[in-house]
Amino acid sequence: MELKPVECPKGFWKPILNLGATGKYWVENFLLHWFYYGLQKRDKSNIFLTEWNFMIEYAFSSPQWDLEKSFRAREIWCSLIGVSFRIRNLWAAEQRYLIKQMYNQYERWAKKYLNRTFCSSEFISFIQMPGAEYLALDGLIWLDEAATDEFWNNQEIQKKLPQFLEMVWISYQSRIRQKKDYFESFKNLLKGLAETQNPYAMELQDRISIG
Repeated sequence: MELKPVECPKGFWKPILNLGATGKYWVENFLLHWFYYGLQKRDKSNIFLTEWNFMIEYAFSSPQWDLEKSFRAREIWCSLIGVSFRIRNLWAAEQRYLIKQMYNQYERWAKKYLNRTFCSSEFISFIQMPGAEYLALDGLIWLDEAATDEFWNNQEIQKKLPQFLEMVWISYQSRIRQKKDYFESFKNLLKGLAETQNPYAMELQDRISIG
């Protein structure tokens, strides 16, 4: 982040990201420090966003990051997109503008990888963070589109999704009701959970009126 463009920052991060899933711990440690430093430096936000975008574009094009080829790539992807456990706790409300500017990358990642339950679980936790509210409503649609039998049977999702649905309903009920896509996705997710006999979802379904 301290390098000028002519000093080729890519020459420093590319060899690390090129390790892919086989170098999981190296990659995750690098990304943890990348976010830890970058999220504190408001005066470096343009550089942070530029290089972060380059990293994501590189990962999308790299076979080392392909989830079809490596199961463990799901974990480094969650770190790269900033939703993994250690990294998501670094985000603060005042950094929401960064997430807003990265909307297209989040949408691209979500549509490609949220069908993996590990990614869905991490994402559900992330979009409840103060800085990530810009993604919360569209996140309803992305999660609804990604839901599979494996999704509904995942224990972590069973715990996290009811909390997210309650949070988003309390915070954005009027906006959800006003937009058909949001409302349909909300109802689909709540119904899907309730059909698994999830007690929190069933209680939430009884408590709110979504007719």
